[in-house]
Amino acid sequence: MKKTHVNYMGFSFIVEGDWIPYRKATLEQPEEGDCFDEWDILLMNESIWELLSKKAKEDIIEMAEENIRSEDI
Repeated sequence: MKKTHVNYMGFSFIVEGDWIPYRKATLEQPEEGDCFDEWDILLMNESIWELLSKKAKEDIIEMAEENIRSEDI
């Protein structure tokens, strides 16, 4: 289980989930690269997450994955 903090467009997100090395997550289907296998977005206000576009959600997950990779080095 890994947990990291992401700031995106003025909002604070905590991303937490099971970390699987050598895979890359998308909202639909994992590809190669490190990724969260399953993840939760922990928000102060969950309605913010619901308002975000698919691209914004993918960006947040990608930023979280980059944070975890840099911590693992």
